[in-house]
Amino acid sequence: MTGQSLNEMLSDFAAGLDYATLPEEVRTHARFLILDAMGCGIVGSATDEAAKLHRAVLAMSGGSGNARLWGTDLKAPLPLAVMANSVAVHTREIDDFSLAYHAGSVVVPAAVGVAEVVGASGEELIAAVAAGYEVSFRIAMGGAAPGQPGFLSFKKKGWHSTSLFGPFGAAVAAAKLLGLDAAGLRNAIGIAASSAGGTWAFIDEGNTNKRVHPGLASRCGVAAAFLAREGITGPSRVLEADWGGFYGTFLQGEAWYPEHVIRGLGSEWEILHAGFKPYASCRRIHSSLDALFEAARKHGLAYDDVKAITINGHHLHKRQLSKFPVSTVLEAQFSLPYTLSAALKAGSGGLDLYRPEAMANPEVALLARNVSIEIDPDLPETGEPRLDFALADGRVVSERVEVPKGHPKNPLTPAELMTKLRTNAALYLPPERVAALSAALAGLDQVPDVSALTGLMVSPAVRAGAQANA
Repeated sequence: MTGQSLNEMLSDFAAGLDYATLPEEVRTHARFLILDAMGCGIVGSATDEAAKLHRAVLAMSGGSGNARLWGTDLKAPLPLAVMANSVAVHTREIDDFSLAYHAGSVVVPAAVGVAEVVGASGEELIAAVAAGYEVSFRIAMGGAAPGQPGFLSFKKKGWHSTSLFGPFGAAVAAAKLLGLDAAGLRNAIGIAASSAGGTWAFIDEGNTNKRVHPGLASRCGVAAAFLAREGITGPSRVLEADWGGFYGTFLQGEAWYPEHVIRGLGSEWEILHAGFKPYASCRRIHSSLDALFEAARKHGLAYDDVKAITINGHHLHKRQLSKFPVSTVLEAQFSLPYTLSAALKAGSGGLDLYRPEAMANPEVALLARNVSIEIDPDLPETGEPRLDFALADGRVVSERVEVPKGHPKNPLTPAELMTKLRTNAALYLPPERVAALSAALAGLDQVPDVSALTGLMVSPAVRAGAQANA
């Protein structure tokens, strides 16, 4: 440790980053994170939650502004447009994940929005996104006990990590695109800390404010960067201050680890720990879906062959993912009983599981009522559960997947990520637009002006939903 504050060290590091200085693997990963988030944003912009955000933004702005509402040819003031676009990325639960938070739904819309307004290039966008991910992931790691993910200590206190760490990532990405130096970045980070927050209270009722958490974080991060540009200052010791510091305040007296924030800074890249979702549900459900599909493959199981499923997990599986029956899409996406039953019936874990007709299927409810979660005292909080399948012929077969698909150690391939983008985009864009957008995002480092990308995302169906009742 030096005499510098954590904020100063992170700001000095971020100020020195540009496309040319990034390792090739970081550039590539950042490009795919942008590609994935924008694909999620297209399909999410047609949801009911996104339409409500669009209408709220248009009502607040009077229908004019300088940044596009994704999926439409409408514009709104930058912070409001960023808020709505962030919600669009997150609302289908298919955006990226990490040991910190869902950064793609926060950092990418903030960066794309600012890049659109200032006329930044694809290379500049990639560098800004890489900086935003890296700094915010490292801030999260300050709460990580050895061997634990950064978000876990905060989550146990009730904080939702996406809206807790997101303002830092959005602020850094926006500040980079605005050309702020190290002092400006330090102020942007200090200001962003004033907006960190958001709790897990939504889980009890499946409230849709959960969908808005990344939007609030993204909006506040962009505002922090613009405020810093105009000379508003933020505390350099905002992370470690004895009174009111980020860690002391949000961890409420629990231990935190300043060395984890700066360890390997510039040589070890936390952004590479971001993964991509193959399924449209809470990430903690994914290993169970992989285990379900593997058991079905190995044993030739059909829906009628399975009479009950026991999930041998830990207390967070039971606390967060055990609800059934479900009445909202959010509840369903956070329900192991519903998702496993629906996935076995459908043979997939995609968006179709969460359509109204699927959620109302009485056959799905039959098995879902016989899915139970038991606590395995030997399973660590970072461990993946074992699934026991009780079959109609009296057998019990078991399956566990330690590293679910989409994790950096079991990644989606570039081809799979391109397929995900095209599949999502094709739901609302014509084929020629899908092809043009896919090509532009695949070659993002060659794009001279990012504003051209959002123009390729316009969908008549999404625009109609945005304007309805506005």
